[in-house]
Amino acid sequence: MNKKILHTFLAILFSFAIAQAQNNLVINLVDNSSVTVALDNIQRITFNGDNLLLKNKTGAENSYLLDNVSSIVFTDHAIYTITASAGANGTINPSGAVDVAHGANQTFTFTPASGYRIASVLVDNVNHPVAVANGTYTFENVTANHTISVTFIDEVGVEEFAETIDMNVFINSFGEIVVETSHQIHQLTVFDLVGRQVATGTQSKLNVNFLSTGIYILQVATDKGLVSKKFIKNR
Repeated sequence: MNKKILHTFLAILFSFAIAQAQNNLVINLVDNSSVTVALDNIQRITFNGDNLLLKNKTGAENSYLLDNVSSIVFTDHAIYTITASAGANGTINPSGAVDVAHGANQTFTFTPASGYRIASVLVDNVNHPVAVANGTYTFENVTANHTISVTFIDEVGVEEFAETIDMNVFINSFGEIVVETSHQIHQLTVFDLVGRQVATGTQSKLNVNFLSTGIYILQVATDKGLVSKKFIKNR
């Protein structure tokens, strides 16, 4: 598109958006990403040669090469923030404060470092075992702010962490391993002695009745840290 025509067109759109009390400017880029800016934070929008310039009320200015812009949309839809974080020994992508348009979807991917695996994925402080297994989580039809955080643990799961956490572990008469603690439990995971995961759950009880007799490692992820315990399945 001729840039002079584009400049005029964008200026008309901007004036129309202000007149119609639109709330947000969405800049869609040719790489399929997008940038959303609240109009009430914009002090001035100008064009400088091949660039679209946005100056906010703090004086900071962002520049977008018009050749990289596929479209510009003004909308009255709210923009929500998903705050994404990862613990040590892995990453979440994207991370930090991620802006998502009203009604849009946003996928996050978790990647453990070598020798580690995903321990828990907390979405609005609730653990999601399916996300742990899949390595991804998608917020669908976003209509509110959210948080997502992921933690990672040693692949074999035999290291001892947070040994000062008060905890009692036993197997009850129903073949369930029971964890008694005053702390919030995010996940229970059982490994055999060669490091294979054989059971997992998010409650304080976990059925291990199906396991063969032998020695196993129970790893408990709590809000205060990780604890690993050996236990014997003898019947």
